Amino acid sequence: MDPYPVRSASRPVSDSVVFVMGNTGAGKTTFISALTGQDEGIVHALSSGTTKVAISNVEFRGKVIQLIDTPGFNDTWRSDDDILKEIAFMLSKVYVHGYKVAGVLYLHRISDNRVPGSALRSLRMLEKICGLAAAPRIFLVSTMWNQIRGNSGFMEQAEATEAELKAIPEYWQRLCEHGAHVRRFWADTNSAVSILDNIVDQSETLDLTPLRIQTELVTEQKRLYQTGAGEALLAFHDLHGQECTDDKSATPRPKKTAAHGSRSRADVSVSLEALMIERERAYRTILEQTESQHHVLVEDLHQKQSACRQLRADHNATLETMREIETDWAAKQAILDDRQRPQAQPMFNRDQDLQRLREEQRHVKEQYYELETESREKIENTEETVQRLRKREVMRRNILPFLGVLAGGGVIAAGAVTGIVPLLGLGAGFALSSLDRLKLSRKQGRKDAEGKPGNMASMSSTSMEDSRET
Repeated sequence: MDPYPVRSASRPVSDSVVFVMGNTGAGKTTFISALTGQDEGIVHALSSGTTKVAISNVEFRGKVIQLIDTPGFNDTWRSDDDILKEIAFMLSKVYVHGYKVAGVLYLHRISDNRVPGSALRSLRMLEKICGLAAAPRIFLVSTMWNQIRGNSGFMEQAEATEAELKAIPEYWQRLCEHGAHVRRFWADTNSAVSILDNIVDQSETLDLTPLRIQTELVTEQKRLYQTGAGEALLAFHDLHGQECTDDKSATPRPKKTAAHGSRSRADVSVSLEALMIERERAYRTILEQTESQHHVLVEDLHQKQSACRQLRADHNATLETMREIETDWAAKQAILDDRQRPQAQPMFNRDQDLQRLREEQRHVKEQYYELETESREKIENTEETVQRLRKREVMRRNILPFLGVLAGGGVIAAGAVTGIVPLLGLGAGFALSSLDRLKLSRKQGRKDAEGKPGNMASMSSTSMEDSRET
């Protein structure tokens, strides 16, 4: 059972937003998957050209929480400038539309013997994006603990690494001194839920003021390079002579030219208005793709739900036919009883009739139970598929309003697709397909089901709200 259910968002977008940051390979996707139970689909659906983020959502403690998996500043295919622009755009959009950032997670591999330069840069950017005033909403999460569980030597080394991270100002010390939290992620649902629980606790007690870059871009109308994060990134370019442009080559460059430096500054010199126009165009494409994929998913779900309804109709018809067969058997048994049988008929004919009746019963029951076993497997598999598709559909539906905001169109209506109906009581269903009378009963049951009102095209999506999956 899921630690909490998912639902179709009835409010504009969500109660809060959580940003998940960290270098590539730190475990961001694993963390989000541990919360949502989704290993694929959402992430791939939101990848388009130069825009690649992963947006998921969960309902937790009565709140709909959007989880934003941001690209790492060590991403092979995207420049640091482009990544900062992506993060700045999303944070600005969240702020403009009045949504609070409940927490910012920064994930770090505890298995790293030393902190790589890219991680130091990421930490510096984290501090500048959030500001020290928002440190109580920052959770410094070490990962990969599950890989050393049970090995005392590696555990001691990892704990020493964690202590070092908390003790050095360039690492985690400054953030911790201002209220940041240190947590461990064990690559399981329990530890992920525990961290999310801490985030919600903090969001309910803290004054969720804007992050530093939100104030700088939206309130103060600074250009990106004028923000603390933009200045830090430009300083890094100047110090290390590393080109961070739209060139997607993974080959490191030993030194950048003056022209390269100018181009890098131009990348982060955009105004908020220009940034919005640039990114909204990309997210409109993503929104269109996601809506199209959602439509295909809904159609697939409808087909599977229709198959489940047919299985139940077959089951009901089969049960009725079996009851009729058993009634016939009882009547035959009564006729063969001595008290209802003419005394003139020889006794050996009665015995033969009884034997034939018992053989018929044995034969039919054997086929019935054989088909029952096969049908149980079919209906269980179909039910699992329906539940999996249904959860994916709900999560995607919850994402569509958020994408509508990012695409510049404001909040779009959620739950526009009708016919999302929960399936109840499928686990005990049967689908039988043998013996002439059983075949006839299945065909009749199918006709009856088709003739009744309330097919999938006309059923209301509000039914899902009435019977929530767990």
